[in-house]
Amino acid sequence: MLQSLDRWAARHDSQQVDLAFVVDCTGSMGSYIAQTQRNITFIAETVIKTAFDVRLALVEYRDHPPQDTSYVSRSHDFTNNVTEMKGWVDSMSAAGGGDIPEAVADGLYEALNLTYRP
Repeated sequence: MLQSLDRWAARHDSQQVDLAFVVDCTGSMGSYIAQTQRNITFIAETVIKTAFDVRLALVEYRDHPPQDTSYVSRSHDFTNNVTEMKGWVDSMSAAGGGDIPEAVADGLYEALNLTYRP
C-alpha cells in the first residue's frame, strides 16, 4: 500500500492545490445560503494565505426544468484571485426549484470538467 501512495505522490506537486466548491443553490437552501457564503469565503481567504499555490473554483447547481429555468449548473473555473472568487460567492443566491429533480449530478459533472492542473 505504501508503495502505491509513493508512486502517486511522485506524479503531483504537493505545493499545488486546486480547490473546487460545489454548492446547492436551490430554493431549499434559502435559509442556509448566507452561512454557506461566509464559510466558503473564510476557507478561500484562509487557504490563499498558505505557502501553497492555491487555485479556487465554484460550481453552482439548481434544479432541472420545469422546476427551475435559470440554470441547471453554472461553473466558475479556477482562479488564484481570491477577490474574483469572493465575487462569485457573493453573487450566489438560492432560488427556484421544488422537491425534485435537483441537479446534483450535473454540478458534480461540471466540477469534474474544470481545468485542474495535472
